[in-house]
Amino acid sequence: MIPLNSQILQESGSLKGYLRAKGITLDLADCIIGTAAKLTNAEKLITRNICHFQDFGLTIESYEI
Repeated sequence: MIPLNSQILQESGSLKGYLRAKGITLDLADCIIGTAAKLTNAEKLITRNICHFQDFGLTIESYEI
């Protein structure tokens, strides 16, 4: 778990706006998750939605329910 801070939230909002301007829709929650993982140099991001996080430059692992 990664605690949120103002840097993560500000950069997530900027990313959301940037993507929206390019016509790309990504939920704010996914922007926050990806940004938090990237800024904290997370070793790995585990998700069911790999395509949402491919452009963050993270190691991603999928899981099935």
